[in-house]
Amino acid sequence: MYTVIVGNVGKIGEYASRQLAQESYKSYVELSTSGYGRVAGESVYLFENDEIIEEHMGTNDDRDEE
Repeated sequence: MYTVIVGNVGKIGEYASRQLAQESYKSYVELSTSGYGRVAGESVYLFENDEIIEEHMGTNDDRDEE
């Protein structure tokens, strides 16, 4: 099972297919980097079962650099 999670939004969806999960993941990474809506600057994670297999660190996660 594959799961896509976005920072402040939460779980986007669960997918049986890795291909569908990666398409969703890439779509949300694009939204995050383009600065669109609630997803703007948020981190995006793709999990396979309980392990992160892809990760996009959003700009909103720079809070520790101050």
